[in-house]
Amino acid sequence: MLMSEPPFAPVTASNQQLPVGLSGEIISRSQIGQEFIWPKNDPRSQWQPQRTYIPSDDTRIQRLGISPYFDMEAFLERTKMLDLPSRIIELLNHNAFQFNSRKKFRECDQWRQMVTEACEKSAPIEVLILAFCVISNPTKRVQPTEVTTADDVSLLHMKNIARHIASIYPPGAVFHVISDSTFYALPLGVTSVEAQNYLLQLRQRTQDLEIADAIKIHDISDYLSNY
Repeated sequence: MLMSEPPFAPVTASNQQLPVGLSGEIISRSQIGQEFIWPKNDPRSQWQPQRTYIPSDDTRIQRLGISPYFDMEAFLERTKMLDLPSRIIELLNHNAFQFNSRKKFRECDQWRQMVTEACEKSAPIEVLILAFCVISNPTKRVQPTEVTTADDVSLLHMKNIARHIASIYPPGAVFHVISDSTFYALPLGVTSVEAQNYLLQLRQRTQDLEIADAIKIHDISDYLSNY
């Protein structure tokens, strides 16, 4: 899910962010392109396998939230000569987490300044990410308006990045998730009630998964309504 969203960026003092796409564009391409093979039948007309959630699923979901492409010991060895802000930037920029231009991210003075200032103040590294838009479209999700296991895995993935940062920098990190679900509700075929309920469920999941200290859910409409 994170792969189809804009890249994350540390929050600046003026509440600005500077996301950079792989090609230098502001937002990475996420539309369904020619590589997508359309199903012969609408998935909504077919029976979808389902079962009752069981306790062992909790462990499975927790495991899925851990990237198999990140080795903390190898990372510490590779970055042992770097100062703390550079280490944090390299962690955020690791190819297990960063899917946009790693060169642009590494060389961005704005991000480096924000991380450095946070370290000087012993404050958490604040990261802003635009994500989690509920879409009533079967090519995106068969169950259109409910929080899914995929959402849980995405939330846990961010929590684990924050945990990795905390292991080298005790104040850790906080991910500010800006959901545009209510903003895009009407054109994406979702009622305002469904969009609001989705946000309530997301916030509740951060409580249930015990990650609310590191993951904060915000509604983009709350900010846009002032303009």
